[in-house]
Amino acid sequence: MFRGVTIFAAMCCLAGIALADPKAPEGAEQWNSAEIAWRTPADGLAEAKREGKVALVVVHTTWCPVCQSYRKMFKNRRVVDASRKVAMILVDADLDPEGDRAFGHEAGSVPRTLVVDENKTVMIKDADPEYLYYVDPEDPDELLKLMKEAAALTRAPGN
Repeated sequence: MFRGVTIFAAMCCLAGIALADPKAPEGAEQWNSAEIAWRTPADGLAEAKREGKVALVVVHTTWCPVCQSYRKMFKNRRVVDASRKVAMILVDADLDPEGDRAFGHEAGSVPRTLVVDENKTVMIKDADPEYLYYVDPEDPDELLKLMKEAAALTRAPGN
């Protein structure tokens, strides 16, 4: 009897852990969700707050040819490794217009990549005012530089 209760309790705990894991945003599999923990805006901002990270937000659409090229960069091993140091938020501007507006800096423009804190305050801006949130989809070094700068802003959780 005790063994059965123990097994049942263990299964409930495992199920709870699995249920607590945030669901990846729709379409994240095209952005390498097998290796990158993409989050919805709500889950990503909560992770940023809980873990003292900033968030890297990628706003895209499925029909945008530049976005299609950009998503390939997230299979780069160095980008995958760097993604573990920031909260990764993926927003499809067509499927989640509210999420697009939540990061309203140049809303409607895709792809755009922002580094924000848990309050959606932009933490890093590109030096080029014409393309504040654009990352060259063919240059992983540009994205990696941004991710490294973002990771450097990590603070102790709760501070």
